[in-house]
Amino acid sequence: MKNIILKKELSIDELLIVSSEMERIKKSKKIAYLLLIFLGWLGIHRFYLGHFGMAILNIALFIFGILLFIFPLPSCILSIIELFILSGAVNKANAKKEIKLIHRVRGIRKPY
Repeated sequence: MKNIILKKELSIDELLIVSSEMERIKKSKKIAYLLLIFLGWLGIHRFYLGHFGMAILNIALFIFGILLFIFPLPSCILSIIELFILSGAVNKANAKKEIKLIHRVRGIRKPY
């Protein structure tokens, strides 16, 4: 919602810059889901989105599962949960990128 308000303040040239740059840098849901399906147990999809804390949690659960000889259980449970929330996580990551980009185009520095 904040993105819409910020976009209303942009000129047409600034909107074009933001739009073209977002097409270049936005994260893909398809890629995120493929990474989740094939490498979800390592949290690679979270590294892709820039969520390093969650990615490290995935790796820790994987190692924890190996140490307890219940190999896939903790990682699989988290991956199943991630199937339902990953779309929103991609949208949120892209929205954050767009806000930063809008501020950069307008020359406004905002602490994050």
